[in-house]
Amino acid sequence: MRFLPAVDILDGQAVRLIQGDYAAVTVFGDAEAVVGRLLAQGAEALHLVDLNAARDPNDRSNHQVLEGCLSQARDYKVMVELGGGVRDKRAVSEFFALGVDRVIIGTSALETKGWVLDLEEEWRPKLVLSLDFRMHDGEAFVVMDAWRRTSAFRLEEAVHDFSQQGFITQLITPVSRDGMASGPDLDRYRRLVAEYPIDLIASGGIRDAHDLEALASIAPARGRIEGAVVGTALYRGALSVPEGLIACSR
Repeated sequence: MRFLPAVDILDGQAVRLIQGDYAAVTVFGDAEAVVGRLLAQGAEALHLVDLNAARDPNDRSNHQVLEGCLSQARDYKVMVELGGGVRDKRAVSEFFALGVDRVIIGTSALETKGWVLDLEEEWRPKLVLSLDFRMHDGEAFVVMDAWRRTSAFRLEEAVHDFSQQGFITQLITPVSRDGMASGPDLDRYRRLVAEYPIDLIASGGIRDAHDLEALASIAPARGRIEGAVVGTALYRGALSVPEGLIACSR
């Protein structure tokens, strides 16, 4: 299982939001400096999100910061996935042109599916479909527009439909757990990899090495747990990069 330290970038700063709320933001310092520290501690991969672009796809004010982060990552030869505001083919192409290994596509892909299905076949193994969800009347529904709107799309239907179209790597985040250090949604992840042929990236609620070990212990079935995104636990000191790497390798 891949260990993915998260760096969410807002106005050039590394931040954490609580449940995706831009009004509930904690700043942890200059994003490039944070990336440098993670790499120096031994990070082997990075999960970067441009929050400015996620809120407004036309806002590319973090472009220079992203280039600086990616330059450092190249020096360390680590894998980088990048998302935020990716809602058309041009944005995908621009992100790959920056030199990232994987591009994260947001949930807007559900409403305007045509452009996603028209993407080049060779890109698909390098794409991560982000399916963030909220619970409503006991069912999981995908959220959109930087988590501001709950759609009519059920999570499991989206997982199934996109996996059938060749979008195997899927980032699954329960909004209610994001930034809350309340523990990952282990039962849901276990069900999803049992039923669907996906490489699932778990995100939201991871507190410590024990949570990572629990995720890593989920047995592969039709799918598997490919990675785990960790943010708050790293920034709060509940988990170190070396501890995360060890836990994910078990």
